[in-house]
Amino acid sequence: MNRFHQKQLEMEKAAFKERYEEQERCQQQLQEQRLKLMREFKQQQLRNSETLARMQSVTVIFLNLTRLDSTLLKTVARRIKAIM
Repeated sequence: MNRFHQKQLEMEKAAFKERYEEQERCQQQLQEQRLKLMREFKQQQLRNSETLARMQSVTVIFLNLTRLDSTLLKTVARRIKAIM
């Protein structure tokens, strides 16, 4: 093999290696991006779950207060009837 062909082969190998390494970097960046998005999604799900739990708690408290108020009103109404 003459020097020209040898040099051409070396250049092709170097170009291939460069393309391969660039592709590897791109794949790594994509993987990191996917992992970041998955972490953000899980964090958002957790925040949503916490918000939902708070809303459910408030709803239960509100319903209990409503029942308490209606019970209180009934008691007051009975006492007023008893007085009259």
